[in-house]
Amino acid sequence: MVTYARAKQWDGLKPSGLREFRREAWLQAESQGIETQGYTPKAANLAALQSLTQDRQANAITPVQDRQRSRADQAAEREAPPDSWRGRGAGRPFQAARGAKRLVA
Repeated sequence: MVTYARAKQWDGLKPSGLREFRREAWLQAESQGIETQGYTPKAANLAALQSLTQDRQANAITPVQDRQRSRADQAAEREAPPDSWRGRGAGRPFQAARGAKRLVA
């Protein structure tokens, strides 16, 4: 639900339903910077929010440069013609045999 709200760029949420549901919605939304209405947190909930927010800030994902480079190299190798093709008109435009009929789509 909070992911949906972020995707829609909502400024806030107003969860309704069971108290536990409202608590969890409040906790997840507030930890991601989305304001909520309809739930009044207790001291223990505020402590849980602080802990979750700190955990989210400590987590990070960064790209591995070597892996990306090797994937680019692999893609280039797949696109390059095999060595057996070299020397057989490589780099020259294709010419049809004399007297061959031209295909028209």
